[in-house]
Amino acid sequence: MSDACSANCSSQPSTIQPYGDIAGIGVTLAFAITAWMVVGLLILYYLAAYNPELDPFRKENDRTLSRHPNPIDFSILRLTRRGLVLRVLQKGNLLHSNSLESAFNNCVITLSDIQIFTGISVLISGYMALNCGLSAYHWQLMVYLAWMASVTHLACLSFLRNYLMNRPDKRLWRVVLMFSVMILLAIAVGITGHFELEGDAKEPAHFAVCYLRMPMDRSTVAFESMLKMILLIIYGFFIRLAKMSRVLEGYLREQGARLGQRSTDRQRGQSQSRPAWDPRAGEGLKRLNILVIDPILIASFSLVNLHLDMFTSFVSEVYWLTFSLIWGTKRLFETRQMGPEEENEWTFGQTLPLVLLIAPLATIIEHFFHSSESREREDRTPSHTVTVSSSRLDVEDVQDDGMVGIDHDYVDSISYQGVVCLAALAYIEAGLFFVLDNMYRGIRRPLPSFAFLFFILNPTLQMLWIACALWISRMNWIIPLQRSSRAIILIALAVTSMTGFLSGSDDFFNVSTLGNYLIAYASIVATFAINACVGDSQWMSLRLLPALLQLPILYLATQINDFLMLQLGICWIDNIITSAVFERGI
Repeated sequence: MSDACSANCSSQPSTIQPYGDIAGIGVTLAFAITAWMVVGLLILYYLAAYNPELDPFRKENDRTLSRHPNPIDFSILRLTRRGLVLRVLQKGNLLHSNSLESAFNNCVITLSDIQIFTGISVLISGYMALNCGLSAYHWQLMVYLAWMASVTHLACLSFLRNYLMNRPDKRLWRVVLMFSVMILLAIAVGITGHFELEGDAKEPAHFAVCYLRMPMDRSTVAFESMLKMILLIIYGFFIRLAKMSRVLEGYLREQGARLGQRSTDRQRGQSQSRPAWDPRAGEGLKRLNILVIDPILIASFSLVNLHLDMFTSFVSEVYWLTFSLIWGTKRLFETRQMGPEEENEWTFGQTLPLVLLIAPLATIIEHFFHSSESREREDRTPSHTVTVSSSRLDVEDVQDDGMVGIDHDYVDSISYQGVVCLAALAYIEAGLFFVLDNMYRGIRRPLPSFAFLFFILNPTLQMLWIACALWISRMNWIIPLQRSSRAIILIALAVTSMTGFLSGSDDFFNVSTLGNYLIAYASIVATFAINACVGDSQWMSLRLLPALLQLPILYLATQINDFLMLQLGICWIDNIITSAVFERGI
């Protein structure tokens, strides 16, 4: 950085001057390590102590159950907590422990406060140095450091919503500070749209303030990347603020539960006036409604319910924080490679930030040690009794009443689990869209393709899966045949989604491909009709006809890609199915 507090735009430096206060190796590592410590704590808390049954807006030290527990968190935790390590934690009375949750809260509060104040400090320092010859390279690094701090603190706000709900004063000043950071960071990101640090025309050593005197080129990748970052900042802040609202969070959970209930009512039936869905029932227009309208409504209700559940789940917070930090860490260290070697030297100013990390680490260890001592005292107390009912995560045969609780039959159904897999794949693709800068540069060109993929193609594929699974569940096939059919359809739909993401184009899913999927769906309906007609036939060849009809279905469903291995795999699976049919003599 220049010694004099001035920036002569007519005489720009040709090389980057070292500035350890922003780009030093110790400062960079301290920011990155602190942010990833928060990620590690949130993941550990989610796996070891988080209880999706509890109301996130309950009173402190209260065990009030949520009227609509999140089934996504319930399913993930039920699966992960079957592991050996987490079973040991459970046997040691660590899961769902009040003292353990309190220890996590104290640790996250410590780290989140560090993040918010360091984020403000680095932004203020950058603005103060802007007129003193701060280079575009160092300004870009400052933006990435503040980005990591703000993203981490936003995740902590969601994590601490129960703690902050019972402490409105602490919640207020944290939200105000976070709003201030968002404004400062958005302005700082806006400045980066003026200069391009990549490509042949990059000039990272030039003064950042001098770029403000030039008009912004809206055709550059830097401008489009700046828009992407600002959108993410604004979206992240207001979404976290909304999830801290009891009214909005409760409304979304309630609507998701209602839609899920409407979907299951149409499938299973709820009274004599609405019997279980049966494509053989009814006549005339009523049967047409059962065959055409009901599958669409069932799939639509289930799909909206799923995405509301994913939006309000805690795992979505961990997911977006992880991907945001991956992107920020990647961009931070890639940009540092342009800097001088002096910024990689371990001076006193660079070792000090790492040494100061001992303070939050010691605080974390102290909180967990105190939590362990508290549990030991509770175990030695004779009058200590457990007043909280067993968790549904540990007692799997608990039955839930309507919308109050979790519908295990619905959550455990192959239709729900399959659409969760497709939705998770779509969210992973969304994360990769922002992380893989080399594949998706900027925002103007890739955004329409991504919007088409995420908001049109993937929901269509998810609805197709629900409808296909609904029809297959009514087939009188043997179980291996049903499972194989579902697996092949799910693989074909997943490959379609991945092909659209990797192609980066919105014209691969054309009218011809859509027609193939509609024909494939119609073939499943025709298969059901033929299966119902010849199901009781004594002729083996007729009874094999519904199984053989899978061949055109699978062929049409796999026309969306040129993967030869998938086509060979389909033929192999179909041979297994045919052999199983002959062996069982159906």
